[in-house]
Amino acid sequence: MLAPSRASKRRRRWTSILLVLAFVSIALGARRRRLDDRRATPSGDDDATVIQTPRRPEAVAARDGVDARSAAHIGGRARDERDANGATASSAAAAATRAGATPNASVVVVTFANARVGDAVVNWVRHIRALRSSALTGVVAALDEGASTRARALGVATYAATHDDLDHDASHASANWRAFCAMMVGELVRVVEAGFHVALSDVDVAWTRDPTAYFLCERDVDGCEEIKDADVMISSDNLSPTTDWGRGARYARGGVFNTGVVYVKSSARGAAFLREWREHLLATTGPYAALTSHQQVFNKMVREHNAWPGIDVAEGAPERTRVLESGAPLSTGLKIKIGALPLKLFANGHGYFVQGANARGGDREDDRLRPYAVHATYTFDGSGNDAKRYRFKEAGLWMGDDDDAATETTYLTFDFPNVDVNSTEPNIGDHVKVARANVRALIKAFAYAVALNRTLAIPPSPCRCDKVWGGHDNVFKAKCRYPGADSENYLPGVCPLDHFVSPRKIKAAGGDFVPLASVPPDAARAGTRVDWNATDRTIDAIARFDAPVVSLGSIDAAPELDVDAIRDRSARARALAVRRAASTPEPWCAECLPDKCARWIPAHVLALGAVFPARGGAQEMWCVDFTL
Repeated sequence: MLAPSRASKRRRRWTSILLVLAFVSIALGARRRRLDDRRATPSGDDDATVIQTPRRPEAVAARDGVDARSAAHIGGRARDERDANGATASSAAAAATRAGATPNASVVVVTFANARVGDAVVNWVRHIRALRSSALTGVVAALDEGASTRARALGVATYAATHDDLDHDASHASANWRAFCAMMVGELVRVVEAGFHVALSDVDVAWTRDPTAYFLCERDVDGCEEIKDADVMISSDNLSPTTDWGRGARYARGGVFNTGVVYVKSSARGAAFLREWREHLLATTGPYAALTSHQQVFNKMVREHNAWPGIDVAEGAPERTRVLESGAPLSTGLKIKIGALPLKLFANGHGYFVQGANARGGDREDDRLRPYAVHATYTFDGSGNDAKRYRFKEAGLWMGDDDDAATETTYLTFDFPNVDVNSTEPNIGDHVKVARANVRALIKAFAYAVALNRTLAIPPSPCRCDKVWGGHDNVFKAKCRYPGADSENYLPGVCPLDHFVSPRKIKAAGGDFVPLASVPPDAARAGTRVDWNATDRTIDAIARFDAPVVSLGSIDAAPELDVDAIRDRSARARALAVRRAASTPEPWCAECLPDKCARWIPAHVLALGAVFPARGGAQEMWCVDFTL
């Protein structure tokens, strides 16, 4: 039986969890009502541009449900100064032209960013430049002076996309966010009108291969013949790269398209689609008025309304096709051809970082495909930049840091403990054991790292079960995998750090950490390992090690470190703050629909957590705290 003080602490913890879950449930309920309940897979990050936008739109008259502002002022400025291609002087098309892009032959990739995501901009630009492509031009639409300064310093094509028609309320449920989305799509219209093929890219996309040969498809590259007839190509939140590769459009039609990567041909059909997309974003009445983002509008406008999936391959289409005919024609009656980009080539965050779909190897050629782009979706910790940055670093896809700083850093690392689990098959009971051991290990390792004034280099985190966003899916029924990914073989395996703790909270508390995989090879080779059987292995003795990397070995072998006994007052305060941050991760939750949680979870495991009402009390959700 728990001691009274511990029981009281546990009750307070679950009370806090219940309040958080109530808030999340309300927010997610509203979000889910906006999306079609019949979709096949859950959405990843919706609108991961991670941008805050300024100022409020002026009141304008509306006609036929569409804001009466003209296309000339979507960016907050008149279209008066034009270059030889007809592009405004301050536009993505003009920036691309100045950088040497050629109409009808070049792909212009545009991202929108502000100073808050400065290191993500650096990562995006350096990946684009590393492609060394003469047919692809990256453009940063700088939303403030900070982003503009950063982009110019990097030498990338850029222009000032500051605008006067958005206020500080730029949450993804606000009319102002829709206005910002309309501005983005309006900019794509201008690029296509100037004669360029265009790709819209979220800033949290790493471009790892030059996609122009695939997009233009002048010869069959990586199966591009299956998608070349599309007017518009788009990535998706679907969760089975293997099924997607085999079934193509017939699989993709049942999922959610993700606007993190959208490619539009320079054609009359492509321009018509973009113009109508923008108009729907400006609508104040009608079926699109309640939608909150360009991604939601895109998914609705390509499907037959009140039908699911509402989009299908053309009659007589070959078995291997990635082209779908839009179920809802444009207002002109034109049906647009939508290309579903392959998950293995345009990877989302789950397929790449969790499943390791491009790293599992195998005998088939498609098992060894290297993606053109990796989008950091399906992250937790508020889908924030810290979690995304960590995932990119762990995968070797981060170029946003100062290389000189890494060479001067000293590191501390450790091994996660071996946990006695009962089965080779993934299950929630084993996952709770492993996850709690992971969190305990991280808390202890961070204490040593702060006391030794070293950066903690965290090894891959073992796991036995996936994590779902907001807990709103039944992973138990899907063999402990994210529903939709249950046909993929990635568990037991390793999971991202944000499945267990909050990188954002730990960083804010003063924690200094990186993935072990990102440690410079020279430093790793010169590392040393603590021998806990030696006679003098106090913290003071370890502090005298001068190796760039010191490993504690198995964290269970390391003695508990009394943080309160750290002599340096500043280090002690930081260690205590980091310990609190690492000790308060968000709970792991999953729904049990359509049954009670007792149907899916063994009684002894069920008792480790708590059952809460979900979906207005009609269903149950089970949550467990990894620090109890």
